[in-house]
Amino acid sequence: MALFDPNPAVLAPRHAEPAIDRVPEAFASGAERALTRELEQLVGKQNVFATASDLVRYATDASPYRLIPEVVVAPESAAHVASILSYAKREHCHVTFRSGGTSLSGQAQGDGIGR
Repeated sequence: MALFDPNPAVLAPRHAEPAIDRVPEAFASGAERALTRELEQLVGKQNVFATASDLVRYATDASPYRLIPEVVVAPESAAHVASILSYAKREHCHVTFRSGGTSLSGQAQGDGIGR
């Protein structure tokens, strides 16, 4: 075999089953559409991150834990923060504040409204 001859068999996955740490199927479509719409009305569409890749991106910090948020919001003002907290109180959901995502013990992540 020549040095750079490709060998596709080496690149093929060795397991047919999904990885044990794969994201649950419920998150494949991203955040729940009603929740996303309501938050977009509060803080603007550009400040709400709801795709599956957005949720996975914010599911970890520097710790070994992973909690997938329902949705991620990046408020631009104190008024945005106040409206998000009012919404969370009214809808009985929790909010996780995230700064640099450098927590080593998991407190920069949560399964509610992130950011």
